[in-house]
Amino acid sequence: MASDITTVKLLSDLGVTSVKFARLKPWDWGQQLSNIVPNKEEIKKVNEKIWDIIGKYKGIKIMGDVPKSIEDQKVPGCNINVGFEIQPDGNVLPCRIFEQRVDDKIILGNIKSQDIFEIWNSEKAKRIRSYSKRLSKKFLCTKCEFARFCSTNYCIAENFLKFDKFIPSEEDLNKCKI
Repeated sequence: MASDITTVKLLSDLGVTSVKFARLKPWDWGQQLSNIVPNKEEIKKVNEKIWDIIGKYKGIKIMGDVPKSIEDQKVPGCNINVGFEIQPDGNVLPCRIFEQRVDDKIILGNIKSQDIFEIWNSEKAKRIRSYSKRLSKKFLCTKCEFARFCSTNYCIAENFLKFDKFIPSEEDLNKCKI
């Protein structure tokens, strides 16, 4: 973790105001690198180390792969409720996490042929934002001892990549391997 602290100090000294550490996940891009995808214990250790350095640097917001508590995950909410990602080809996605698997289910529109406000106010964009709002009010995986370290509980993009749905079913959750 010393290198992470050094990295955070360097970024802080450079004037960076926020840093987010994210782990490799075992789906989409991560499937090709499955030999280096962290296991549950490694994920837990890394997040605990990140939580340990949170607050050591004033003026820089440090985020881990998952929030420290259930309360933390509900406070800021999902980024898709306040913005979206515009790709170089003009496609608009609900957030950057979806760029791991771009398909028609998640492309909201294209700014080369549509007005940005039209895309934001489209039924598809509103529906996807509604999933995020529903998910933030619901705590999934209540039986899983690892739930505290898993983004399935609050991220519709992670759920989409993992289960091909924005909000997984109970059956999906029972098959979950992380």
